[in-house]
Amino acid sequence: MRTQTVALVASLSLAAFPLAAADGQDVCPEIHALVRIMKAPSIHASNEARKGAPVGYRVDLVAAFRAFQLQPGSAVAADRLLRLIPSDDSQQESAMTLDFSLCAASRWLK
Repeated sequence: MRTQTVALVASLSLAAFPLAAADGQDVCPEIHALVRIMKAPSIHASNEARKGAPVGYRVDLVAAFRAFQLQPGSAVAADRLLRLIPSDDSQQESAMTLDFSLCAASRWLK
């Protein structure tokens, strides 16, 4: 159930937001990285999008989810995603509030 919830939250949460604020400043590097990772058309593009991303559980989770989407038959991609099933309350909260974080951030984005 948790795996399905995490996958659903990750996939439904990442709508395409513009990547700059009205004044041109980057207001939320993590959100921008998550959007770039989810929009990546290939594993290579996803890895490139992740290079400048902040380090953290949510970035790892979204990258693993996207890799599994792009390569559903890959045991490595599946294992990586399964290893990111939330193992504590902090990770569970991060996964479950991913959509709320993106919605809140969208107020500052065009």
